[in-house]
Amino acid sequence: RTAFQVRADILYEKGYGATINEKNWAQFVKTVAQKELGEQSTPEIEPSLASEDFSYYLKKIPGAFFWLGTRDPQQTQKPLHDARFTLDENALPIGTKFIIQLVRAASKRLKKVGLSND
Repeated sequence: RTAFQVRADILYEKGYGATINEKNWAQFVKTVAQKELGEQSTPEIEPSLASEDFSYYLKKIPGAFFWLGTRDPQQTQKPLHDARFTLDENALPIGTKFIIQLVRAASKRLKKVGLSND
């Protein structure tokens, strides 16, 4: 017999796991960002509960997921997957330059510990 004469059907669908950065790689990304873009480029933000398929990579290989700030200060920002989402396209060349520098720095780091094929 059910408690309080209530019946519940529960449908559980497996989703994405938590995206948890590896501490050393997160610090590495922060250090490279501050070197390339300045101290102000890495503000402290509230942790996000957003789902991200990058979590599957982090289960296999230590790494770090980061946000590239693309907010247009002249507009109210809508969530990423909202049809009204807009971005400041001036952020794209800055982000591209940062990612190139991050890849170069990570490649050097991996070579030092013998994890690079280069």
